[in-house]
Amino acid sequence: MRPMVSLLQTLTLSLFSHALAAACEYGWTAAPREFDGVPTTNFSSKCYRNAGWAQTLHECLEMCGTGASPTCPETLLESRFVATHALTSLYGYYWLGWHQYGGEAHCVSSNAELSAELVPVLPSTTGLDIGPEGSAPCVSTIAQQSRLATAPPGLWHAVPCHWRGTSRVDACICEKDSTPANVTAFLENIATLEAPADEFIATLRA
Repeated sequence: MRPMVSLLQTLTLSLFSHALAAACEYGWTAAPREFDGVPTTNFSSKCYRNAGWAQTLHECLEMCGTGASPTCPETLLESRFVATHALTSLYGYYWLGWHQYGGEAHCVSSNAELSAELVPVLPSTTGLDIGPEGSAPCVSTIAQQSRLATAPPGLWHAVPCHWRGTSRVDACICEKDSTPANVTAFLENIATLEAPADEFIATLRA
């Protein structure tokens, strides 16, 4: 009987693991329970999707669909996981949902909270240190570097919240969990966030 019990246990565990993955809709990737050997406690309930390319953070939000939003990694571990996930679609630069408004960090979805370990990674709002203060309140990052466990702070880059009028587009990575994204505050502030982008782009071209 032991071989049969062992077989049943294996099938049960396999089905249970499949059920965990199936908790995410088709086209979405479930966060693993561990990443780099560390439990993914703070983001294990999330689902992720590479949605394509967006020229604005607002456009990225629209591509994510109802209940989802551009990803806002809340810890360094989650940031590395998201970067690794981005590389599955050969993404280089991609939008983060984090942005700065009123001197504070905010996520497109107000459900997220920036951990203390990520505060040093949050860039200034000057954008590559060439734009006027406040001209680049949004954040983009590089997947190839951000996935590394030894990656230093500074891999999150301050960018304008839109790239209209340029050829640049950043990838859009979406996230969602059992609590639908609350994007009301972001939508109320988007015009203010995008307003300085033209000045930044003009400075970039000068």
